Amino acid sequence: MSLDHEVSHHPQLLFNPTLSVQDLWFCGHRLGDPAHSINVERIRAVSMMPFPAGATRQIYKDNKTYYVIDDQRIEYPLAAQITAACSDDGWLHTREGVRYRIREGRIVEIGITPPLLAYYQTIPKADIQARFRLADRVIEKYNDDGLSMTDFVYHERMLRIHYRDEDSRIETINLGETLIDWATMDSTLFRL
Repeated sequence: MSLDHEVSHHPQLLFNPTLSVQDLWFCGHRLGDPAHSINVERIRAVSMMPFPAGATRQIYKDNKTYYVIDDQRIEYPLAAQITAACSDDGWLHTREGVRYRIREGRIVEIGITPPLLAYYQTIPKADIQARFRLADRVIEKYNDDGLSMTDFVYHERMLRIHYRDEDSRIETINLGETLIDWATMDSTLFRL
């Protein structure tokens, strides 16, 4: 690992269009790394993992995850969630503000969230394309109140910036599998 390409130490690296996402590190990991290489002590939460066998629904209460199995509410400890996500599918969320999407035991997507995202949240919407360069595609999403979200998509860089118009700030930055159009299952844009 090169600390020169570690985004948590040098967040301005994402502004450089000549750097490949394969060259960037996020808290010691990059796309394609095995999930088991992530230090579980850094994981604060897991999401989007498959339900355990027999579970019919999921409940979050008091910062704990429970599943309902045979009409019984059973706590699903964080360690078990991490194991399930690493062996199959899910997101691992770190305390540093990096989340790793795991698929088939490998990191296929990386998300930047708070606190690491704070560096980027000061960028006004009008300056996003000046800082990150001209986007390949800009997708605007509307709700009943008007424009709610704008995505700035950079295909070659495998980068998507989610800007929440309602809050006037960057909400997340994703790299990797974020470019797959799951509605059509078009993965032609994603090559690891």
